[in-house]
Amino acid sequence: MIVDYMKSEYNIFAQLKDINDYLDTQATTFDKELDSVCIIIDRNVNNLKDRYSEFYTTCNEKGYRLFVSNPDFELWLLLHSNSIFSYDRKELLDNAKGKNGKRFLENVLRKHL
Repeated sequence: MIVDYMKSEYNIFAQLKDINDYLDTQATTFDKELDSVCIIIDRNVNNLKDRYSEFYTTCNEKGYRLFVSNPDFELWLLLHSNSIFSYDRKELLDNAKGKNGKRFLENVLRKHL
């Protein structure tokens, strides 16, 4: 639900400011004592590079945990699946571009998610 909410809004900073309000009004199992809101910024998104400090400040003010992905975030996601063992280690680490212009890891991840 949160992903759909964030996709429906254009201004990411407005979204960050409203997540707590959104969670409070929804029928979710989110418990402020046990759970936390984690925001992951894809380091590969060029238009966000100059705004990291702004993201950090906003997340810190709201009590969100902020993470910045490494260049192979797709590999990290795939590591959470047993399917990673069915791929060649060299192909995973090389992460070459395929015929569709997407990198190997992105194509693999799309299959599994």
